[in-house]
Amino acid sequence: SKGGTTELFNPVTIFSNSASNTPLKVKGYASQTANLQEWQSSAGYALAYINKDGNITTAGSVSTNYLTTGYYATIGGLYNSVALTVKGTSGQTNNLQEWQDSTGAVLASISPALNSTVTLKFSNDYSFRINWGNEPILSTESGKLVISSWAADRAALIVKGRTSQSANLQEWQDSSANTLVRVRPAGQLGVGINLITGTNFYVDQTIGTTNINMVIRGGASQTGDLTQWRNSADSTLAKIDSSGNLFAPTLQSTTASTATLTTNGDTGGLLIGTVATGNKGLVINAVASQTANLQEWQVNSSTYLFINNNGALRAGASIAGTGWAINNSIYGASVIPFLIRGAASQTADLQQWQNSSSTVLGKIDAYGTFTFNTGGHAIAGGNAAQIALRIYGASSQTADLQQWINSSNTVMAKVDANGNFSAISKSFDIEHPTKENMRLRYASLEGPENGVYVRGTAVTNIIELPDYWTGLVHEDSITVSLTSVGSAQNIYVEKIENNKVYIGGDLEKAFFTVYGERKDIDKITVEY
Repeated sequence: SKGGTTELFNPVTIFSNSASNTPLKVKGYASQTANLQEWQSSAGYALAYINKDGNITTAGSVSTNYLTTGYYATIGGLYNSVALTVKGTSGQTNNLQEWQDSTGAVLASISPALNSTVTLKFSNDYSFRINWGNEPILSTESGKLVISSWAADRAALIVKGRTSQSANLQEWQDSSANTLVRVRPAGQLGVGINLITGTNFYVDQTIGTTNINMVIRGGASQTGDLTQWRNSADSTLAKIDSSGNLFAPTLQSTTASTATLTTNGDTGGLLIGTVATGNKGLVINAVASQTANLQEWQVNSSTYLFINNNGALRAGASIAGTGWAINNSIYGASVIPFLIRGAASQTADLQQWQNSSSTVLGKIDAYGTFTFNTGGHAIAGGNAAQIALRIYGASSQTADLQQWINSSNTVMAKVDANGNFSAISKSFDIEHPTKENMRLRYASLEGPENGVYVRGTAVTNIIELPDYWTGLVHEDSITVSLTSVGSAQNIYVEKIENNKVYIGGDLEKAFFTVYGERKDIDKITVEY
C-alpha cells in the first residue's frame, strides 16, 4: 500500500465464495470525484475506466476484440446519463460503429459525418427488422423499406408536425430532389412538381402531359358510387355512380360564359334522363333580360337549330315575326324542310292547327287528309310556270278525286276518279260587260249525254267537220240543224260520210249546228 494505494504486480484472480455474493465491489468515497476503477497501460495511461457515476469509458487502442474501435465509449449507469456514446476522432473516416458476424463480415455500420451525412448501412445480403414485441414495425424487403402496423387498431405510421408547422409533413421526391407528392402541413395532398395552394387535393400535370390525372377504378360487379361529393352535413351533393353516370344539380363554368359538355360515344351523344316521372329532363333558365339564344345546336360552329330568348324555335337562319320557323337555306335544296312521319297503324292526326281555345282550325289526319274547319281558304301559285294545286288519285282510284260539300254534308260538286266534273248546276259568273256594278251569270245547257258541237255558216253543199272528230265523236250520234239565211231555201242533210256533212237541195246560204256524243269517255248513267 502506497498513500492509500495498493499495487499488485502479479495476476490476481478473485473468486466468489458464494453464488449469492458479489466477487468484487468497488465502493466510492462520499462525494467521490475520482474514477472508481481504471485500467492503465505500462506508462500509466488510462485505457479504460469507470468514473464516479459508473460510466465505462475506453480510450486508445488495445489488442483485444472488445471495446476497441473509436475514440471512447461510455455505457451510462445513471438515468440522466447518455447510455452509449461513440465519438470519432477529428477527420474520422472509418465507421463509428460496426456490427459483424463471426467471420468479421460487416452486417451493419454507422458512418462518420461525411458531407454532413451520417449513414446507417446494412449489408445487401441481409434485411433488418425492428420489432414491437414479436411484431415487426420497421423492416426491409428486397431493398424496400416496410412500415408495418403492430396491431389492426394501430396506425402504421404517424407523421406529427410541429406547432405552427409550415413545411410539408411528408414528401416523395425524384432523384433530382423534385417533390413529386407532398402532404401539406394542414393535411392537403398534392401530386406533381408544382405547388397549387388553396386546395385540399390537387394533381399537377407537369409530371407528364400524356398521363391521366386521376383514375378511379371500381371493383368487379361494382354497385357503390365511384365518387361522391358531400357537404358538412354528409348529404351527397353530386356523385358518379358505378356506371359512370354523373348526378349533379348544377353544371356551371367558372372561367367562361359557356359550359361545354362533350361525348365520345359510338352510338349516341349526350343523354339527359330523370330519376322520377315527375321530374323535368332538362330546364334551361335564362337570366333576367336574356338576349342571347336559350339553346343552340351547331355543326362546326354553324348554328342549325336554336331556341331564341323568347322560346321560339328556329331551324336555319332566323326569320323575324315567327314562333317556329324552318329556313331551308342552311340545309340545301335537296333536303325536305319539314317531315312528319306517323307511327305504324297511326290513328291520331299527323298535324293540327288550333286557336287559343284549343279548337282545331285545320288538320292533317292519319291518312294525309287535309281539313280546314273554319274560315276561307286560298291556294295561290308562287310561280307562274307551276300548277297551283294538283290532286293525284291512287292506283285504281275509285273514290272521287275532289268533293265540295255543304254544312249538311251534301256533295254540291265533285270530280270523280275518272276526272268527270259533277255539280248541281254549272254556270259562269263574271263582271257585267255593259252594266256598271253588276255581274252576269249564265248557266250551262244540260243534256243526257257528253255532247259536243260545232256551228257555222254554210255557202257550199259540204260542211267539213273538224278532223279530230273522227276520234272524238261517235259518227252515228251526229245530228245537224240547218237554218236558211236571206230567203227560204229547200235544203236538207243528204248524208254524213267521211267526217263531212253533205247538204242536198238548193243551198244559197245557211247557218248550221252539228252535235255529236263523245266516244273517248264512257256514256253517262242518266238515272241511278
